Amino acid sequence: MKAIVYTSNAGSTADYAVLLARETGLPFYSAKEAKKKLPAGAEILYLGWIMADSIQGYADAAKRYKICAVCGVGMGKTGTRLVAGRAC
Repeated sequence: MKAIVYTSNAGSTADYAVLLARETGLPFYSAKEAKKKLPAGAEILYLGWIMADSIQGYADAAKRYKICAVCGVGMGKTGTRLVAGRAC
């Protein structure tokens, strides 16, 4: 694998990309940066934020790169997942 490529909305996915880069030693790039730094067909690990039923940016990344692994990042506000008045 050549790099970690991510698409982030609120910053959480970017934070996870940084953490993975530290652990793996791979460089990390936003999807916009990656277009300038990585050749088409490069093997990447892709991270994207989840909206509805899809990982944002994945379809575009899959057209350009060989995705070896993908990670979807979903975050919710504290207390938004309640069951019968209790947090899950």
